[in-house]
Amino acid sequence: MMNAFYNRYVLGKSVQPPPAAFTSSQASSAASVWPGAIEEVCDIEENIWSPRLGVKGKVDLTVRVRTRGQDRRGRTSKVMPLELKTGRASGSAEHKGQVRTACKQRAIQCLF
Repeated sequence: MMNAFYNRYVLGKSVQPPPAAFTSSQASSAASVWPGAIEEVCDIEENIWSPRLGVKGKVDLTVRVRTRGQDRRGRTSKVMPLELKTGRASGSAEHKGQVRTACKQRAIQCLF
């Protein structure tokens, strides 16, 4: 699974994700395959803290990604957290919440 991830998002190769990568409800969704690419790993196990949100933690990887097209600010790349999950794909609310919180913390840091 990591090999498929590396080939798709770092090398930019066209690969099919392994079937175990998605839960059955996600497998049919076109949104399950992210269209961007990782340009650079900026940090590993970065400590992040947000007094505004009242949370702190560690992000597995902080990466610079290239997106398709431009965002609302005209950017074609951005820095974002990447959380690596091992084991069975669950798509649990806890995992999604962890990534969303890290994204919100990153967005708040970029404002100041």
